[in-house]
Amino acid sequence: MSEKVMSGKELLGRIVAVAGIVAAVYALFEYVLPFVLPFLLGYIIAGWLEPIVKKFVKKTGLPYKIGGTIIFLIIFGVILSVMVIIVTVLAGQLRNMISGIPFIRDQARDSVQSICTYCDGWFGIKSGSMYNIVQVSSEYIGNSFMKNVVPVVTKSAWNVCLWTGSAAILVAFIILSTWMIIEDYESIHSKINNTGVVRELFPVIEQVQYTVGAYLKTQGIIILIIMAICSVVLYIIGNPYGLLIGLLIAIVDSLPVLGSGSILIPWAIIRFVQGAYVESGVLVVLYLVCLIVREILEPRIMGRRTGISPVYMLASFYIGIKLYGVTGVILGPIGMVIIFSLCRQFIKE
Repeated sequence: MSEKVMSGKELLGRIVAVAGIVAAVYALFEYVLPFVLPFLLGYIIAGWLEPIVKKFVKKTGLPYKIGGTIIFLIIFGVILSVMVIIVTVLAGQLRNMISGIPFIRDQARDSVQSICTYCDGWFGIKSGSMYNIVQVSSEYIGNSFMKNVVPVVTKSAWNVCLWTGSAAILVAFIILSTWMIIEDYESIHSKINNTGVVRELFPVIEQVQYTVGAYLKTQGIIILIIMAICSVVLYIIGNPYGLLIGLLIAIVDSLPVLGSGSILIPWAIIRFVQGAYVESGVLVVLYLVCLIVREILEPRIMGRRTGISPVYMLASFYIGIKLYGVTGVILGPIGMVIIFSLCRQFIKE
């Protein structure tokens, strides 16, 4: 009898401990992270650059601060140049896409008509029946969109401008903090590691740093590879928006459940119905390539470093998005990793 009571108390204690860890991580993300984010990211980026700076200083004989500044300026210049090129191309493709909306609309209408005609023949119903249904539905959806969505979008325009300004300020502070930290990284790193809290939580910090780094590194590499593959293939088949669509496919591919197939497969079906059999086949093969790339690279780069079930990772995406919006796509999995690491450190089972 006493054994059951002890087990119940132990279980209750563990539930309370897990709830406390979850609450602490939520409070950390909600109330602390916004104030320390640029300096935290600056410290992390400086840590990544520190081995390069050491090698450069050793070879050149320059003082550490000067070597750190030179390396920072070189890497920052390269990244900025690449980003400017990519953003310029994306902006041009987006501008062309917007200016070509009437043509895209006509193409979409023709595609819908082709699909509806195909469905009429398949179901053996009167020609034009499916298209009439689609027309009625689209008119209703269009009216509802204009009535409910457009006013909300208009009201949100100012918020979008504010968010863009905040993002620009955040990036500026990240750049400045990285530059200042890298000049005195060894001293700052030593002081942080010698604080009592860090020494107490060092196993957790090490595990979180290792796991989160592996997760972000894996997703970043796979997104870049899939974006490059999709962009090249789309350019080859004559799509003028290759980079823009390739980036969209790569981002969607990184999301659980959705994947690149949520864009490529419907697109392939539409092109098949339209009679573009070669393009349809290319899109299917492209989807298979994206699938194989992720299935091969993800375990090789990240392995089982997270130690978290895919179901929990999926839940972390959903909870992160519900709590933090778009940024929850990143904060959700990171929060899950931190919670699991803390639980492993402080709870026996």
